[in-house]
Amino acid sequence: MPERDRILLFQWNGSHYDSLAGLLQLAGQEFAEQGFVVRTVTLDRPGWKDELTTLLRTEPPLCAIGMSGVGSDLLTAQRKSLWEAAKVPFFDWNCDHPAYFPRRHAIRSRYLLHGYVFPDHAQYSIRHFNANGVAFCAHLGVPPRRIFVGAPRPLAARNGRIVFAKTGADTDAIEARWRRLAPILRDLLFAASEELFHRSTAEHLPVLQRLGETHGLVLDGSGLLALRLIRELDAYIRQRRARMVLEAVRSFPVDVYGAGWEHVAREAGALRFHGPAEWRTLPGLLPGYLGCRTIH
Repeated sequence: MPERDRILLFQWNGSHYDSLAGLLQLAGQEFAEQGFVVRTVTLDRPGWKDELTTLLRTEPPLCAIGMSGVGSDLLTAQRKSLWEAAKVPFFDWNCDHPAYFPRRHAIRSRYLLHGYVFPDHAQYSIRHFNANGVAFCAHLGVPPRRIFVGAPRPLAARNGRIVFAKTGADTDAIEARWRRLAPILRDLLFAASEELFHRSTAEHLPVLQRLGETHGLVLDGSGLLALRLIRELDAYIRQRRARMVLEAVRSFPVDVYGAGWEHVAREAGALRFHGPAEWRTLPGLLPGYLGCRTIH
């Protein structure tokens, strides 16, 4: 065991359904089973700054871990990276594309490690931000069965339904907003969304660059416009795919958990809409279902 046997989890409870905190807690359990002492600081909790200062001074950790850039950009009073000043490596673990909160992905520090769940996100980071000359790919893995209450349950003890947990959005409203943009951006988004509907996020930038050049627009992968367009397309395509799934299963017994489905709930069919559910409640719900439908 190294001299420093503590790992600091740096989290924020403001994410959708408190999911980032839940994922970090799972990681913390794995570290604890390996013999590490796990400490957690929650950014939006009163007194977190004093708590963090005390931990760094009295229990210097081996490393700190945060998700989606939360905590990676903390500074000292002298405007220096907190993690560099404390000499504590910070692993910034990202589920989303670097187009989201791009400033965080460009932070240069030998004590900041930029990590991504998906390989194409890591490749984008190193090619277009190259903050520290390296980016890491670390998948979340499969949660242990022990977190699912009463699993596995016999079929007779289940509710005979399928669960679908995802945030929704009205793609018609998104398209209406696009139509109010400057013609070049409007045409670019509509054309790219059709071409990219069945393709991965790794192809967003090449498609945008090729289509943009037909309008005399040259896009750079680290530029604010390209990043904004990628975010628009990513959100739209995810929601359009999710809506297509719900349309396909409308006659089946499916329970939908998540905000933003009012535009679909009006014609629910056999679907049941339960609204938002915190991440911590899902492990107790899932074993009671026949299956789970998901989409990235």
